Amino acid sequence: MENLQRAFDAAESCDVLLIVGTSNVVYPAAWIPIKAHRAFLVEVNPQPSELTPSMDVHLAGPSGEVLPRLVEAVRHLKAT
Repeated sequence: MENLQRAFDAAESCDVLLIVGTSNVVYPAAWIPIKAHRAFLVEVNPQPSELTPSMDVHLAGPSGEVLPRLVEAVRHLKAT
């Protein structure tokens, strides 16, 4: 439970939270995005989840394909 509390604490203070490849129905871990009430929420998942409507962005596709493209896009933005 100590690790879970650390995850909750980190979520409460983060600026961006990536939710990757989950149905988001396994509790207590499913509470992590809810705890990130101030963060920009990005869901990476082939299918929408129960939380998709509350995400800021839903990137549809397998994480192994989407995440490398996301990293490249961020690198490009930082370079400009």
